[in-house]
Amino acid sequence: MSEGEIDISVIIPIFNAESFVERAYQYVCAQGIDAIEILCIDNNSTDGSAKIINQIAAADSRVIVLNETKQGAAAARNKGLRLAKGKYIYFFDVDDELIGDSLSRLKTILDENPQIESVFGKRIRSRTGLEHTCIPDDETHQLVEKEAPYFGLKWFGSFGSLQGIPAYLHRREVFEKVGIFNEDLLLGEDAYLHIMIGLNCNVAYIDSYIYVYFRHPNSTVSKNNSKQVKVFTYWHQIVKAYLPFYLNQETSLGFNRILFRQLYGYIPSMLSKTKSYKERIKLYKKAKNDIKPIKIPFLIKPFVILVALTGSVNLYKLCQYYIIPNYVKKFVK
Repeated sequence: MSEGEIDISVIIPIFNAESFVERAYQYVCAQGIDAIEILCIDNNSTDGSAKIINQIAAADSRVIVLNETKQGAAAARNKGLRLAKGKYIYFFDVDDELIGDSLSRLKTILDENPQIESVFGKRIRSRTGLEHTCIPDDETHQLVEKEAPYFGLKWFGSFGSLQGIPAYLHRREVFEKVGIFNEDLLLGEDAYLHIMIGLNCNVAYIDSYIYVYFRHPNSTVSKNNSKQVKVFTYWHQIVKAYLPFYLNQETSLGFNRILFRQLYGYIPSMLSKTKSYKERIKLYKKAKNDIKPIKIPFLIKPFVILVALTGSVNLYKLCQYYIIPNYVKKFVK
């Protein structure tokens, strides 16, 4: 199959997923898209995943087996992205499940609307999988188009409004605009990339269910959520990705206000969730260092210090819902 004949490159990172590999392959095949390539990237699996992938590839020339030694979904997806030949790019997580012909429907939208650069639909969270999950009947299948930076600001302002990476289909040119996944992020790398897409590209939303997000106990997100409060995970993403983005290029007022609400708000939030006085002081010093060269403003700093000293949830709420929003609205440009 030549490059010009490939409609979609499906990129699937795989790490110790022997019980899901065959099923993921079948879900992609069931979409009925002949002009497709399926790039399976083995990311240092120690179980039988590699053997299963190679068996599938031996029987189906559309399946390409790659290896990525740098650990993490970002590095694995980037490996696939660099070698993808399709007109459209689709990232699929090996343990998730496509609903019906949803990928084919996303493709049709991009085929028929050249002005749309990326399109996405809805996900269903499930702990039992598609077979035992009831699909809600609230789909309208209405298509809503928005120019940049609408969705980027929406997603940055509320990470929970992002639908998950298998809900999206992109034109390959999108990645010429926004680049690839941030490999410094072991979690949230997909959120960051999609926010960059939303800030720079014309994106459309289809009110249809695309996939089931299978939250089984061994999933990466389930393991991380059981170990750490979300605000600590979000903080790492903010200081490793979004703050450098702000520091290294011109950004909009909308982006700046969201960023600084998060920078100043996450610090007292983390402090209020830290029980030990000694640990709170250590965390406060670390957070100040994390955001350099940005400094905590003098109007906010006293309240943050009081939260560090006391661990008071009420003081944190005063900061979060009154002090910080008013400061950002007035002074951030």
